[in-house]
Amino acid sequence: MGDWLTHHQVASHPIERARQLPRPPGLPPYAQRSAIFTQAPFALAIDDAGGTLRYHNAALQALLGYTNEELRELQPPTLSHPDDLAQSLARIGEIRPAQRHSYVHEKRWRHRDGTWIWVRVTLTALRDGQGALQHTIAMVEDITARHQAEVALRHSEGRARALPAAQALAIMQTDGTA
Repeated sequence: MGDWLTHHQVASHPIERARQLPRPPGLPPYAQRSAIFTQAPFALAIDDAGGTLRYHNAALQALLGYTNEELRELQPPTLSHPDDLAQSLARIGEIRPAQRHSYVHEKRWRHRDGTWIWVRVTLTALRDGQGALQHTIAMVEDITARHQAEVALRHSEGRARALPAAQALAIMQTDGTA
């Protein structure tokens, strides 16, 4: 056989197996051919040029707690925390006229249960041959645990910085020099 691959070897290759998976109808061609989109463990979403959520994977549903139907009816900005919305819209506004190709933004999104989760959104523009925006694709990562750990660390550091001052005050009060 030499360097030639058998039909079985080709058919069992991960990329070939991905090509043989059923494709969800309606996805753009670049997403149809990709098991990465449909089976990724991280959340993915594709919006049209107007900002309407067109496609998403099961990981986004799991992250946000919404059903497929509920997500299809939501506009992405409605998920954003009010304090994060202006910056998000400004960055998206730079993507549309091709001032930016992509951006990364950490912000809060509303979970279906009403709680806010911290997410890291990496958004990339997908343009046609003339440069016109066709879609944006977003990879969304849950960073809630990391954000909570950072807040706890800052709080702990603040207490640690205040401790020497409190100790000096206690020493001055006990030795009678103050």
